[in-house]
Amino acid sequence: MKKSSGFTLIELMIVLAIVGILSAIAIPQYTKYVTKSKRTEATGTLMEIANKQVRYHADNNSYASNIGELGYGADDTVTDWVNTSGTYSFTISSSSTNSFELTATPQDEQASNDTLCAALTYNSAGVKGESGTASSASECW
Repeated sequence: MKKSSGFTLIELMIVLAIVGILSAIAIPQYTKYVTKSKRTEATGTLMEIANKQVRYHADNNSYASNIGELGYGADDTVTDWVNTSGTYSFTISSSSTNSFELTATPQDEQASNDTLCAALTYNSAGVKGESGTASSASECW
């Protein structure tokens, strides 16, 4: 009797089923992780912009009204700046001599994946906000 080498069709089907089950669990978790890490990048950038606003106020006695005035974008008139990864658009939503509010709006795939937090906000009083389905801003920040 010859001993055959190789795999049977049943063995291959079992391996494919195991790989399919692992993929069904791993891919959504990976997507969730990537979404959260991009959100963390956005919160860091918001804090960086807020710090630049404070420095701008110290020099000019008012807050910048365009994000371009803080060095983002091609020139001082830029009102909307998209980060290098293209996941968030940053704007100064309101500005005066005494206060400012910054907004980070998710773009493209990030917008569809991050319904929990959606747009992130930060103002001169240090209040952090979100416009998604999260029960509080602390889930997003």
